[in-house]
This record gives sequence, C-alpha cells and structure tokens, in this order.
Amino acid sequence: MNDVLKEYLNDPNFSRKIQISKDEVPELILGIYIAIKATLRENCSIIEVTDEELISKKYVNGPPIGSLPFPTMELIIPSTMRHYFDTILSRDEVINSNLELIHETDDSVVYRIL
Repeated sequence: MNDVLKEYLNDPNFSRKIQISKDEVPELILGIYIAIKATLRENCSIIEVTDEELISKKYVNGPPIGSLPFPTMELIIPSTMRHYFDTILSRDEVINSNLELIHETDDSVVYRIL
C-alpha cells in the first residue's frame, strides 16, 4: 500500500496542516481525511465519491468495505461529499499526487490509491 500517504496521514502534526476556509464545515474536511486513512488501514485501493458518500473498496467493482456518509444536516452553503473531496484534492498536493482518477460519471468519481 502507499507508504507516503500513510506516513503523511499518520503525522502527529497532520491536523495543523489542513486548510479549512471559514465557509466550510471542518468536521467534513477532517472526516474525509479520516476516511482516506481508514481506506489505507483496511488495505483498500479504491475510493469512490458520490454526492452522498465516500466509499472504500478493495477493487473497482468490489463491495464497499467502508463508507463515510454526507451528513443530512442543513448546511449554510449547500454542498456535497464530492464537492468537499474535490476541495481537498485542489488544496492538498500529497493527497492529489497519490490518487489516480480512473472513472468519472455524473453520479460518482472513482480514484485508485497509487
């Protein structure tokens, strides 16, 4: 599995490095990072992101091993899990450079952990 990504996410100072703007829900950003870390811990290599959830899988067409649902709470700014995941990819070079886009539809986007 990806040792660079594991080391990055397991850094004790990691949470201080995360960029969160004032109009974002910090728990969602942190939750996505935790879900990526759990994906690695479960030896999964696929992350599928829909508007409603982030899903960890061992292989593309495999069953879900874990998931992080998007909260049903009312947000000040309407958003989706996919939007928050894209936000992380645009800001975090380590996450972005260790994921490969392998499939995208209107309903979901699928990444492989390199």
